[in-house]
Amino acid sequence: MDFICDYFKKWMDALNFSKPAILLGHSFGAYICCYYAIRYPEQVKMLALADPWGGNVGNPKAVKRLSLSTKFLLYLFYSQNPLALLRGSGPIGPLLIKKARPDFRKRWEDFLDNTDIMYDYLYHCNALSPPTGETLFKVCSHLDVAAKIPFSEFLPQLSMNIPVGFLFGEISTIDSRSCRELADEMSMMGFSVAVDVVPQAGHQVFTDNVPEFNARMHNLITLLSDNNMYF
Repeated sequence: MDFICDYFKKWMDALNFSKPAILLGHSFGAYICCYYAIRYPEQVKMLALADPWGGNVGNPKAVKRLSLSTKFLLYLFYSQNPLALLRGSGPIGPLLIKKARPDFRKRWEDFLDNTDIMYDYLYHCNALSPPTGETLFKVCSHLDVAAKIPFSEFLPQLSMNIPVGFLFGEISTIDSRSCRELADEMSMMGFSVAVDVVPQAGHQVFTDNVPEFNARMHNLITLLSDNNMYF
């Protein structure tokens, strides 16, 4: 995590922001944003976390109850680089993503005339070598792909001058209960925390329900900026 935070710091410095920035991160990106804000609070105005990964504590008993096929997939995840096939596919990579995730097209077609642009973007984001983000996620995960160091163990170290907003997908595969409990605890500690839910949205909260995501994220940021309230 030190490596990626230091790299992000160099990027932020190169952009030469004159004021602290609002960091909006999704899933594992939200987890990284939290670590960054703790390390470099002077560069962060607010944390806006979209369906963040990192709230749940690993459950060894739950892993034991998993089916053999799921355990095998977990073994492959931890022993191999899951996107190695994509990186080795060359120019047919975007086509493989289209075949694997045809549902993405439906999510994007309402606001993109050419959805191939996003497939190409996803391919190039994940085809780079070395696979830094992929490797980092595996290092930070264990058991049932839970965080080795969950939010509850480090997010309260955040500066109280940095408000935190959680925005969850209503039908996300990520269980938000741990983050909600943490939000309550941090609020009682004196942090400015806001929580909201995007209806009819899963983990890809920003594309599953675009109008509601935009409206609720804007509202969340506005409330934290103006009122520093928990709701």
